[in-house]
This record gives sequence, C-alpha cells and structure tokens, in this order.
Amino acid sequence: MNRYESAYHMMMILAVVDGDFVDREGLVILGYLREMHRPYIGTQHENPLFLELDDYQILAHFRDTSLAFYQSHEAVSRLAIFEDAARSFYQVTTQVERELFIEYAKRLIIADNSFSKEENFYINHLFALWGLR
Repeated sequence: MNRYESAYHMMMILAVVDGDFVDREGLVILGYLREMHRPYIGTQHENPLFLELDDYQILAHFRDTSLAFYQSHEAVSRLAIFEDAARSFYQVTTQVERELFIEYAKRLIIADNSFSKEENFYINHLFALWGLR
C-alpha cells in the first residue's frame, strides 16, 4: 500500500469502527485527502470516478463503502487491515506527516460528537504502533 491508500484505509476504518458513518466524518476524510493528497480523492481504482462527483456524492460513496466494509469484516479482520495500513503508512512517511495524520484522525473520531470505546481502542493502538504518546 502506498501512503495515500494507507491513509485512506485507516480513515475509512476509523470512521466506521463504531458501527456508524456520519457525513461530518466523511468531510474530515475528504478534507485530509484534499489537503494532503491532491489531486487524489480515493484509492487509485476510485480516483477517476471521484473526478466527476460532487462532495455530496463522494460522501455517499464513503458512507456506502465503509459501511459495507464494516458489515463484511469481523472485528479481527478490520483490525488486521488497519494495522497493515498503519505499518505501510509509517514506512513511507515522515514524523511530521504522521503527526498531521493523527490530528485529522482525532478530528475524525469526534466528528459525530461521540467517542466510542472502539474509536478509543483504535486511536490508542495507532499511537502504540507508531511509538507516539
């Protein structure tokens, strides 16, 4: 996985790990991807599609695909995919890029005005994987 795909996967998993996806979470993801990875919006397979969609359509796509992912993967599989993405991202980024990702991840997990035990676990696990405090 490259830097972009790793970030995308981690963000999508963080957004849905509590079993729900709200548009405010999608806006955080979209903001991060646009700020850090222009001109890309989704994975390399989705990018051509996103070039033709407006923000509402992109959010609907994020919601649908993340919820489908959540429903089709057991918790242990979701965690393994998250860990793989986190390790891939770590290998190809600088400390500054990882810290910026963490700031967006924090915004993401509180975007729905709640902080679930699953979100708490994942963000703390990410800190541990990356050796952050």
